[in-house]
Amino acid sequence: MGVFRTKVDEAKQCKAQLQQAIANCEAEFVDICAILGEKPLHFDHKISGSLKKELEIIIPQLEVMKKRKIERKDQLFSVLDQLQSLSTEISRSLEDNLYKMVVEETDLSLKRLEELHRQLLEYQDEKLQTFASALLEMWNLMGTTMEEQKKYQNVTSRIATSKYEITETNILSIDLLNDVEAEVSKLEQLKSIKLKEILLKKKLELEEVVYITTETNSNAVVALRYERASLNGGNIDFKSHSLGKRKRARILGTSE
Repeated sequence: MGVFRTKVDEAKQCKAQLQQAIANCEAEFVDICAILGEKPLHFDHKISGSLKKELEIIIPQLEVMKKRKIERKDQLFSVLDQLQSLSTEISRSLEDNLYKMVVEETDLSLKRLEELHRQLLEYQDEKLQTFASALLEMWNLMGTTMEEQKKYQNVTSRIATSKYEITETNILSIDLLNDVEAEVSKLEQLKSIKLKEILLKKKLELEEVVYITTETNSNAVVALRYERASLNGGNIDFKSHSLGKRKRARILGTSE
């Protein structure tokens, strides 16, 4: 009788444990569905037949949801990291609570992920527009050939294109943005060299103008002195005076 009572107690305890385990699994399943913004499944306890069988059905489903939650968090963190990097480069602000939202698992919904993707697209488009404008400006300054420009024509052709009109695959990919950024950086260095060459050329031209002007003014002074020297104590040496005037006129005419 005592052995029978013991087995009955053990059976009750096992049943209670199975029921608690099932309840815990279902509660965690529902919580994950809520975090992912999905409608939870309805578990039909009558189909499984036994509590043990029911638990065996729920556990794999719960593991799938746990895996999906981890993957969604990774996706959100990846987009947030890109947004954080781009926001610094284009001087845009990023909401402080976005990382907290993912860490604390308050909203891992697909809707939230799509919203962040749209924001990332906007940031990438703004950075691309900036680079494309810089490329065109420096190509014009450097006299870059059309052959050299071909590699980035798919970028520069979209300066006036809305991000919603861009359909080409990977047109706003991180790799492309990095590639364009590297090209702009390279052209910036070449631009610096080109500007130095232009400044040196302008400096030499200015020095030449100053030299010519100085020489011309010097000759004009000499001619004027020559003319004054031809006036002898109030008596004008018309021959010398006439020659001085003609010489001065010729020099001043050359200067003009």
